Amino acid sequence: MKQTTFSLLGVIAAVTLISVVASQDAYAHGHANFPLTLPNGDARTITVVLGHTNEPTYANEPGTWNGLHDVDISISDADTKIPISGASLQVDKYYFEDQKSFDKANSVNKADAKELGVTVSYVYGQPGKYLVRQMVAEGIYGYHVYGTVKYFDGQIINVDFTGFCKEAGDKFNSGSYSGDFGCVGDINDLKFPKAGHHSNQFDNDNKSNDKDNKSKDH
Repeated sequence: MKQTTFSLLGVIAAVTLISVVASQDAYAHGHANFPLTLPNGDARTITVVLGHTNEPTYANEPGTWNGLHDVDISISDADTKIPISGASLQVDKYYFEDQKSFDKANSVNKADAKELGVTVSYVYGQPGKYLVRQMVAEGIYGYHVYGTVKYFDGQIINVDFTGFCKEAGDKFNSGSYSGDFGCVGDINDLKFPKAGHHSNQFDNDNKSNDKDNKSKDH
């Protein structure tokens, strides 16, 4: 009976991991808005969306999860939702190992690791889509996005903002950024039962059945 129970738990755990993969397209991102005025006087707004690919975001775990969650940026007209190509952007990446390290820092320059001036690549065949390839570790990530965006009429708009993952709060966020992409968690937190812990409803039901059967035998 216990063998059946653990087999069932293994199936449920596998389904949980598959569900994570299947739900990755339904992720939330943060964004920043940049206004502009057309030659005819009409006001427009460019929206720059920032987050990670394949959210929710989990750290690399050999044999379980590859940890490939790129910096994901998309640009569009806020009113029409038409994607905008031709942007020239760079990203400064900041990483804090945990909340304690993040809370202690009084500047992004105090990050546990940082990578500056990384070129953002345009995704071929996906207008308005831009990426920076990376493999992430568990912790808090923030990105300073800067550069220029060329609007449909040829007008050049300067882009400059910093956004950190949601759980970190808005301590280092800047510009018009409003954050909603998740920090990087541990994929093992999805697994169960936890190591050394086998008490669960299935076992309790099995114990009750065994007790009832013994009572009938007597």
